[in-house]
Amino acid sequence: MNETNPYQSPESVEEVTSPLRDEEVPSGIGGWLILPTIGVVLSPISLLVDTAHMFRLFTDGTWEACTTPGSEDYLPFWGSLLIFEMVDNLVFAAAFTFLAVLLFRKSRYFPMAYIGIALASLGLILLDAWLVSLVVPNQRMFDHQELGGALVGAAIWVPYMLISNRVKNTFV
Repeated sequence: MNETNPYQSPESVEEVTSPLRDEEVPSGIGGWLILPTIGVVLSPISLLVDTAHMFRLFTDGTWEACTTPGSEDYLPFWGSLLIFEMVDNLVFAAAFTFLAVLLFRKSRYFPMAYIGIALASLGLILLDAWLVSLVVPNQRMFDHQELGGALVGAAIWVPYMLISNRVKNTFV
């Protein structure tokens, strides 16, 4: 501002700076975000390995024994359940692969896709446990460790994806 003309613009403008310098703003795949990143990368591999192990059931005589009416080991709907679990594993392997692409592209869709897949996984673990209890009612086959891991993971990482500054600054 000029002393003779109060409407004239000032000759120098004081620069306003943010209290956080750029290097202090958390962003990028680092910090706690490393842990879900590891999970996203390893999940498709783990699911495909599990599916490969299921394929053995078709070649070792288990499929015939459990799906042939009148056989000693016959279980109604066991074949349908096995196919459901294999398809479920393949779909989730594809979903986690897609999630990895979103993650490494730093897509703004990653946090919500991660939340959706985490919650869908939790729901499918419960659905699978219920279906197994219908098909094999006399045996306890529920995997408490798998459910516990999914519950704890969702309880930690869903809120993290929603409120973390690193997530907000990375996936823009």
